[in-house]
Amino acid sequence: MEFKRLKERQELIDSIGKDKIKVITGLRRCGKSYLLNTIFKKYLLDNGFNETNIVEIDLLRKDFNVRSKDQLFNIIEERITRDTKFVFIDEVQLAGDGFAEILKIEFYNHQDIDFYVTGSNSKTLSSMVVRELGMDAKEIKVNPLTYSEVVQDYDGFTVQDYLEYGGIPYILIRDEKERVSELFSLFNKTYISDILDRCKTNLITDRDVKEIIKKVLKDTTSEISDVNIADKITKKSNCKQTEKISVRSEVADVIKKAKESYLFIEFNDDEENESDINKPYKGYCIDIGLYNVDNKGNFPGQLENAVFLELYLNGIVVHGGSVQREDGSTGKIDFEFSHNSATTQIQVCYILNDGNWDREIMNLVDGGSSINKILVYYKDESTKPSYDVKKVSINDFLKEGIMKYI
Repeated sequence: MEFKRLKERQELIDSIGKDKIKVITGLRRCGKSYLLNTIFKKYLLDNGFNETNIVEIDLLRKDFNVRSKDQLFNIIEERITRDTKFVFIDEVQLAGDGFAEILKIEFYNHQDIDFYVTGSNSKTLSSMVVRELGMDAKEIKVNPLTYSEVVQDYDGFTVQDYLEYGGIPYILIRDEKERVSELFSLFNKTYISDILDRCKTNLITDRDVKEIIKKVLKDTTSEISDVNIADKITKKSNCKQTEKISVRSEVADVIKKAKESYLFIEFNDDEENESDINKPYKGYCIDIGLYNVDNKGNFPGQLENAVFLELYLNGIVVHGGSVQREDGSTGKIDFEFSHNSATTQIQVCYILNDGNWDREIMNLVDGGSSINKILVYYKDESTKPSYDVKKVSINDFLKEGIMKYI
């Protein structure tokens, strides 16, 4: 099974000839190398280029044996010829400290060649490769697939399958019986282990680190406070008063590492206070399958995470919203964003009924007539009117995609 990755492929195509080192980033095991070495290479070969135009250097291959910046420089120079138009370097972090310096030298020495790199392991994430290259990098991010992307290439894959297994190709190509165990292994033995390897903690334990990650991924429907998490750890561990600030710093570092690994996406619940670093915040897991590893059965959280991902993976910059109700109270809106000069507000409700109708529907109604209003639900049991609110089932929302509704 091959997922076409049309959006990311087009980004690579559009980057040809641009004066940047192209860095393919994203969650580990999400198909970065496959995108570059199979999908993009096939496009080049089908569109006028040939094998002599492409230099492929996979640092995982034993015959390359590149583990230093000098070896990286030598192998690039050895393989570039008069015909070279593209250089693909896979797992560039294996060249060790200084790989970015060599890439910059080669990039400026061969300005008629397009350089594309991937690279991530437990010590060096792809986000760090971008940081090392600085202004010379063009980031092309590879995320888990949306449901509509999956079903382009996978007949019979239902919305319920997507809500259970997510959109990581590495998982989807597995037999259905293997997917749950593979997700568990991927979450714990790759992502959690990566974060443990990169966190330098003295006062919090590995178990604390795991619990912090699980908490921030679980609490999608509520705000997260680094301070509150740290205070619970210090209370449990009987830390001294003088150690509390250090514990808070270590907790913040764990969450930062989760963001850098692309596992966790911070969400600004209030657009006006994005710059307030001490303000509690919300966050979402980058993949529903990974979210389910430790949150199976938390259907409201799963649904909200899925709706956020549909927005995020389609490039929509979203934040939380609020409305002033007719009775003077303030109502919260799950998601708000602008697209083509129009504002859209979305509420997410697992089961809509007459009991929660006022909170879910009327919050949207009171937002004003000029706003596009959507309520996404799993089950609709309400007998009350929806007024100008579009009620959309999660099945239709994910099948059709957000662009149909805005």
